Amino acid sequence: MSSRDLVAGLARAGRKVPGVPAARRMVIPWLRDNDLLRRLARRLWMTEVGADGRGADLTAGKLLGGVGRDTLPVLLVDLTRVPADGLETVVDELAEIQLITAAFRPVLLLDAPAFAVARKYGYPPELVPRSPTEVDRIAYWKRLRRTYGTALRCTVGAEGLTPDERVFLFSLSQDG
Repeated sequence: MSSRDLVAGLARAGRKVPGVPAARRMVIPWLRDNDLLRRLARRLWMTEVGADGRGADLTAGKLLGGVGRDTLPVLLVDLTRVPADGLETVVDELAEIQLITAAFRPVLLLDAPAFAVARKYGYPPELVPRSPTEVDRIAYWKRLRRTYGTALRCTVGAEGLTPDERVFLFSLSQDG
């Protein structure tokens, strides 16, 4: 008897034990949502960050759940041009689009430490440094690209999300 047959036999016997299916339905979602276990698994089975952000140690926020959220592309949302009083409105709209499409994991790029806006939905914030030189700015964008492994970027203007930016965000969805 091979080890594969032994494991299959044990799995069949385990399924027949009363209460195992119900326990499995309760325990597996808890394990998937446990941040500590997710970080531990990521450290044990370290993967390279792909060009679309797959493999980046990054949450999709509080709105999305499920197994496939780690495979969503990372989207850098540049909010440096948005005034402080309009940040919450833009992030609320971004969260609504993410909830409708389930198409991206946003990283909010901020020029001021308005981290409460990002924490509202569990999005990771990045504080953009005020770079005096072009070389520093390019090095910063290269670091972001290497960290999050993404080429997707949405720059939001002072007036908020424009219709073109909304179309871009909706186009990231598989349903299109």
